[in-house]
Amino acid sequence: MFEVFHFYAIPTGGRGLKHIDHKTSVITTNIDTYLTAQIAHQKSDYERKNVKYKTEVVKKSSNPVWESSPFIFSYMDNTESVLIEVWEGNKHDHLGQIKLTGSKIQDIINSNDGEEVWFPLKTKYKNIGSKKKESLGEVAFRFKFDDPVRLTINYDNFNLEKALKDKEKQLLVKSKFNDQKFRSPINEKSSAWLCEFVNCHDYDKINFVLKSGKIKVLGTATVDIGELKKHIETGYLLEFKNNGELVASLNIKLKIEGICYEQEHDTLVISSSLAINVPPSDTSGLSNSYIKITYKDKITYTSDFIRDSIHPVWSPPFKIELMNAQDDDVLKIGFWDWNQGKGVKRKSNLLAETTITVR
Repeated sequence: MFEVFHFYAIPTGGRGLKHIDHKTSVITTNIDTYLTAQIAHQKSDYERKNVKYKTEVVKKSSNPVWESSPFIFSYMDNTESVLIEVWEGNKHDHLGQIKLTGSKIQDIINSNDGEEVWFPLKTKYKNIGSKKKESLGEVAFRFKFDDPVRLTINYDNFNLEKALKDKEKQLLVKSKFNDQKFRSPINEKSSAWLCEFVNCHDYDKINFVLKSGKIKVLGTATVDIGELKKHIETGYLLEFKNNGELVASLNIKLKIEGICYEQEHDTLVISSSLAINVPPSDTSGLSNSYIKITYKDKITYTSDFIRDSIHPVWSPPFKIELMNAQDDDVLKIGFWDWNQGKGVKRKSNLLAETTITVR
């Protein structure tokens, strides 16, 4: 089992950056620059995504200031390295690089937790002419340990700030960090709806979208995980706005649990791209069907609904990941018909359902 840890890195700027042509040794200053970072030569002993992060290009400056979101690295082995590279912004020539091992990064965080640290760049070329010892400049980073968490959300006290004509409303909750979505009908009397996100980081964002049907957006709200963590005891008031106008508010209740990652954890991946012969529910002989999966009798995952079809196709496929799944865990999988009737209020109907165990 590897000793892994989680951290984030924020690039803050560079100084004395220059371009040295590795063939002619000609030096150019005041250049366009950007920076990239990724785990170099990562091991494949366990599954993870190796994301290559990139800053924006800063124009004509030897001392750029990069305004970047944090680079989040998970499952970092203490023997691996993070490769940081600086590039020229037009021809994308390589200006210099830094390699920091996981153990080095841990030492930096332990001694400079969150403080800015400068690193000299080194060339990747074996020969850059007579200017081989020329300084290539420096770049600065802030490093901090990151402890991902499991976030569970439910709600109460849904209030409309203005009279919305749309009788049938739904709440779509989705994350930018793992492309997971949850969808549920919602009204003024609804409560205790539950969703769960795993492997959340402080700088990750969750989008809440109040919709009518599948297309019309009534209002949106976006919040950082770090901000939500400040309101565990009191709950958090979401304010849905449309073109700057407040249209609804929703008080959400939060539960956050730390996650201990181990090499031998089991992740159950469930994916579905189509269904065949879904029972019809409308007079047309069709259904507005969606999948709802209940895990451990409380966590509900809901797909997008597909309008007017008994052979629905989800593109991209509906996919969920269940961390630390056990053999005797129970999954309840149901097909539901999404109703959007006008006038008399109509509820979603259960079309078919089955129960299976992970084993």
